[in-house]
Amino acid sequence: MSISMRDLDPAFKGAGQKAGLEIWRIENFNPVPIPQSSYGKFFTGDSYVILKTTASKSGALRHDIHYWLGKDTSQDEAGAAAIKTVELDASLGGWAVQYREVQGHETEKFLSYFKPCIIPQEGGAASGFKHVEAEEHKTRLFVCKGKHITFARSSLNHDDIFILDTKSKIFQFNGSNSSIQERAKALEVVQYVKDTYHDGKCEIASIEDGKLMADSESGEFWGCFGGFAPLPRRTVSDDDKPADSHPPKLLCVDKGKAEPIETDSLTKEFLDTNKCYILDCGLEVFAWMGRNTSLDERKSASVAADELIRGTGRPKSHIIRVIEGFETVMFKSKFDSWPQASDAPMSEEGRGKVAGCHYVPLILSLLGNFLALLKRQGLDVKGLVKSEPKQEEPQPHIDCTGHLQTSQEIIKVAKETLGESRGFGPRGKESWWWNESVQSKVRVKKECFKEWSRCRNSETWDKYKIARNETKKAVSEARAQAFDGLYQALGTRDGERSIYRLAKGRERKTRDLDHVKCVKDEEGKVLVHEKDIKERWKVYFHNLFNDGYGYDSSSLDTREEDRNYKYYRRIQKQEVKEALKKMSNGKAVGPDNIPIEVWKTLGDRGLEWLTKLFNEIMRSKRMPEEWRRSTLVPIYKNKGDIQNCANYRGIKLMSHTMKLWEKVIERRLRKETQVTENQFGFMPGRSTMKAIYLLRRVMEQYRMDQQNLHLIFIDLEKAYDRVPREIL
Repeated sequence: MSISMRDLDPAFKGAGQKAGLEIWRIENFNPVPIPQSSYGKFFTGDSYVILKTTASKSGALRHDIHYWLGKDTSQDEAGAAAIKTVELDASLGGWAVQYREVQGHETEKFLSYFKPCIIPQEGGAASGFKHVEAEEHKTRLFVCKGKHITFARSSLNHDDIFILDTKSKIFQFNGSNSSIQERAKALEVVQYVKDTYHDGKCEIASIEDGKLMADSESGEFWGCFGGFAPLPRRTVSDDDKPADSHPPKLLCVDKGKAEPIETDSLTKEFLDTNKCYILDCGLEVFAWMGRNTSLDERKSASVAADELIRGTGRPKSHIIRVIEGFETVMFKSKFDSWPQASDAPMSEEGRGKVAGCHYVPLILSLLGNFLALLKRQGLDVKGLVKSEPKQEEPQPHIDCTGHLQTSQEIIKVAKETLGESRGFGPRGKESWWWNESVQSKVRVKKECFKEWSRCRNSETWDKYKIARNETKKAVSEARAQAFDGLYQALGTRDGERSIYRLAKGRERKTRDLDHVKCVKDEEGKVLVHEKDIKERWKVYFHNLFNDGYGYDSSSLDTREEDRNYKYYRRIQKQEVKEALKKMSNGKAVGPDNIPIEVWKTLGDRGLEWLTKLFNEIMRSKRMPEEWRRSTLVPIYKNKGDIQNCANYRGIKLMSHTMKLWEKVIERRLRKETQVTENQFGFMPGRSTMKAIYLLRRVMEQYRMDQQNLHLIFIDLEKAYDRVPREIL
């Protein structure tokens, strides 16, 4: 694209030269930079151009350009914003990705620039920014994202979180079906509203859905709506309606007009480097611009994409502009075939090396076992790996810094080859209202999704969409019906006991670190700042684990001639195998992120490597640095003050490989150590259940003989945290 500096707006001079955010407002069809203090303050009658510059690790700059359109902005200003976005892209070299953002339907990428949310104000440049400001504070109702909605009880529902902004107090209403992540987001929005519209001087109250007018804050909240009443079913608004989705349609832009291209299948060959095209996918509309197109042609394509959306009445659709050679993954996925880019050239030094050559046999063994597992499950894995190269056996190596190199290579190659799972879904979802109809709908939806995943075409996608919509409808109806029945039951005389049970159950759910954000220091002062809270936990556990308890080890005989060298004998492969069988699956991993299942999957190859590693540790008297780190998770004991650190049990998530090493040593010590038969618990064949049984028998015998029986219960405080390390 050949351009001259006169074609570019002078307001964009020097833009995008460093990482950060830059914003321009369209005034009289020209971009005007706004001060950084006004970032995030948008007016409904204006259009804006936003540039996000991100620096990569190599130092290269990547640009994303958004133009935001207020709901009251004029069509001419919206068109000017689209054109100026193309000009800004040209000034940056023409490689940026461009996005169209409409008020109320912004992309997540755009919203992430402005934490925690954006709340557009009325007015704009044409009106001199004289938005309405009432003398008295006006009560407003927002949903969690900051969108202003109608102030009425009918706007509330069980699925979302709402913020009621009154003159003296801000209420946060948590829907019963809302997630923990949504509630955390709402807290940020509440704080933003407090600081922005109340100068930080107002009260904040949290209201739980289903909590009646039992306390003053709930009563005050429902009083703003004229009193409590069961919430209606959630109505399907324009925002809830799914956007029209249809097979991608390709249009060629010629002289500002978009002409459809008739084709049965989309391939890259349809795209001419001398032209611009529009790919209409319903919710997303892509504007593809060839490398050899002029600036005017790109402007015409941008305007044509805007006219396509306005003409079809799709306000929620997003326009994404891409340049030839810099297409996004989403754009490429719309085509039936898209040639893969050639691999980047490799330097002579790195040619032929894969994650350290002397680790290849161990890594291939790991991947080979995983592929064998996939093959047993019916998946075609032919050709995924080549024959194993002849390499030397992997040797456990702890470098000069104490790091275990092989574990790092295993994680690296496993991630690149197998990928990473997303983990478990969000906690806190209620399903007590599920019925057979909902379960059958969900089952059908999952089957349709699996079918679409196997063969991605329009037929299976339409089938999955129908099943998904039917599932959502069934879930909504079942939930509403269940809550209606619950509210009717609570309104009866017999429902009073149920109210107390519900309140008690909700109170128990709040006894969790996901809800309790504050702790107390040594003097009982409540800490609210994250930095102070972390420091308090650090000091507490440091004192707990490192405090001396006056153990006297001087009486212990540590003469060299009495040392038992049986404990120092070389570790055998059979010892590691037996200890590995005793390790449980499905446990949380430590900082090294290697689960015990990896070593079990490796089979004999893994056992040989582990045996060598453990013997190397015995010989060198050094253990890997990764083993010295752990993740400490406080778990509430469900008794005492919830803000007192002493009422939490610290659970350490340690390396599974280190726990296997401990299991080998523990089995050696157990064979040589005599434990009295009075010890129950943590002993094979002697559980605490047997001790309880024996105690009950003794009590019954003394009661029959009419004799006194004296019992004493001793609870050793922090017994497992006060290990005499000096004696060990």
